[in-house]
Amino acid sequence: MRTEFVERRRWIEPERFRRVMGLYQALPGPEATELCVFLGVHRAGRLGGLVAGLAFLLPGVFVVSVLAWIISAAGDASALRGALSAARPVAVAMVVLAAWRLARDVATDRWLLVILLAAFAGALVGTHWFILLAAGAGAAALISRGEGWYGLALLGGLLLAAGLYALMLALRSQAGAAAGEQADAWVRASSAPSLASLAWTGLKAGALSFGGAYTALPILRYDLVQIAAAVSPSEFVDAISIVSVAPTPLVTVATVLGWSAGGAPGALVMTAAIFAPAFLITIVWHGRLMAVLEHRPLHDVLDGLSAAAVGVMAGAAVEVARAVVWTDGPSGGWQRRDLLVAGIAAAVLVSFPRRWLGPALVLVAAATGALLGM
Repeated sequence: MRTEFVERRRWIEPERFRRVMGLYQALPGPEATELCVFLGVHRAGRLGGLVAGLAFLLPGVFVVSVLAWIISAAGDASALRGALSAARPVAVAMVVLAAWRLARDVATDRWLLVILLAAFAGALVGTHWFILLAAGAGAAALISRGEGWYGLALLGGLLLAAGLYALMLALRSQAGAAAGEQADAWVRASSAPSLASLAWTGLKAGALSFGGAYTALPILRYDLVQIAAAVSPSEFVDAISIVSVAPTPLVTVATVLGWSAGGAPGALVMTAAIFAPAFLITIVWHGRLMAVLEHRPLHDVLDGLSAAAVGVMAGAAVEVARAVVWTDGPSGGWQRRDLLVAGIAAAVLVSFPRRWLGPALVLVAAATGALLGM
């Protein structure tokens, strides 16, 4: 974008472009889409912003929709099953490394590192992502006022409560509480994803993904995998694999997940919902946001939100990895082949940090899996 609109077309000055980029990196939503919409507004008003955003978004959505349809139509073909199975460990390596890189970028001081680690620990024991984001923002607000110990107390109390909750769940599981399991089944059945619930999930993911597109994954996973059980853990990782090889923003993973949960209507609704905040924030509130973000304490709160969001995303990355490299049950355990593939992929990606290498590894793994019928 910088090459095209700053250097070649000269639609915007370099200094202003850098400030706008910083603004949208601090705000929720897919920043690449928001930046495109901004450039459209800057050049041709609100209608220009709408056109620019759709032109940026629609080609990628079309590609991943076609891929999702092909996979859905192919059913349980051995080649497809092998391709997806082989690609999952590579996708896991990409997600885990993304969590690490985001954590390194976000934790710029010790307080933000504490918030990130607290959110990570809370996510691992099953604390709701919204509680963790709110606690991170609250702790950052207290810290910015010189009341860091109160912020630590807030995070410590949250982790204690989350730990007690996790212990209660573990004890209930060990006791084999049939009534509790029936209640859980009833809640999941009653939460089957209607188009309205898919839209709500997309809106939450689009409006609360601080720190980059990867931080939308915990919200999508929580609603679609854990609560509604509309998407299996394997299908969730498959969606990441599909999007990683397509010329599209990562956040279009919502399109693939929507297709898995509700077919073509689900894909359309999820896509529209997850991108709606990006358009609304930029087209409707852009002028006010530029003024509001000059307020330094708000910067600190947004930093705390970003740190907590990355911590939650790291917790989700661990759960996603566990679903691929570990199998539950009496005959379960480490899946050595998947663990080896994920380790090799991570080593290659760390040793040769190229943007094209992750998608290339996914394609190579998928092609190998298809040929071998894994």
